[in-house]
Amino acid sequence: MQSRLQSLADLHNQTYKNGDFEILNLKTNIENQDTALNNLLSKNKDINFISNIEPDICLPISITTPIMLIINELTTNSIKHAFNDENQEKIITKSAKLINNETCELIYTDNGKGIKKIENKEGHLGLNIIQSLTKQINGTLKINTPENGSRFKIIFPIKE
Repeated sequence: MQSRLQSLADLHNQTYKNGDFEILNLKTNIENQDTALNNLLSKNKDINFISNIEPDICLPISITTPIMLIINELTTNSIKHAFNDENQEKIITKSAKLINNETCELIYTDNGKGIKKIENKEGHLGLNIIQSLTKQINGTLKINTPENGSRFKIIFPIKE
């Protein structure tokens, strides 16, 4: 809960800092969130955060807020559940790019132990939150389980 509130507080601060109460830069917000989550949750866990976000992706705050909450939820779940091998290099990667003038693609991966195939949604609060927030922005969510880790791909419109 603390990390969710921190994500919202960071968005609030970024809004006032820029003086633009409508449009926010996704790269700036994700980099700020990486720093905050690293300090708050992954201290002493040696997790490497990598962000490959196109610098010109600017989104309405009504889309940026759910995106940042989705990333927060995914990151929190990775930190809590994905990395149990102390010798493993721990990496969380986020990438975002514009597919066209109307659509953005966000990909989140970690190289942890992966997630089991989810048969039902009961007891998976984090996944339910991610699905609800994706629906809120009219996006689509695809979950893959590569050989090592987890991969979440969200495609969403950049305008309301």
